[in-house]
Amino acid sequence: MAKKELVSFCKPEETPPFGGTIHFKNPRYFYEHESIPAYCTHFFTDNEKIRKAYLAAGKIEHGKGYTVQKEEVVSKEADNHEVSDVEDSGISVDVEEMSWPELRSYAATLTDEPIKNKAMALEVIANNS
Repeated sequence: MAKKELVSFCKPEETPPFGGTIHFKNPRYFYEHESIPAYCTHFFTDNEKIRKAYLAAGKIEHGKGYTVQKEEVVSKEADNHEVSDVEDSGISVDVEEMSWPELRSYAATLTDEPIKNKAMALEVIANNS
């Protein structure tokens, strides 16, 4: 099962608790023409433009209108669905479009070893896909 990864466009103190890795991003630097990280499973934002882009990409919104119990059930069902989507979509195409930080983060979700360079990241992804 893939790790849960949250991308938050809010301050750490404004982001609700999450049972996985949290990546913080500045909403000022969000551009619609850039790809949404492949490692991302959930997102949290107050910005409607970002929200629409992440929902269109099939990501799960975290902390909006859910209690903790409901969110966990929804996220488990969505995680199972997303794993099958990733397997069907073909990882190699997404990997070619990733920036180095996205590639490193994605490879780190697949192994416990530290990812030191791009070649190592590509090798880990190839072995786990």
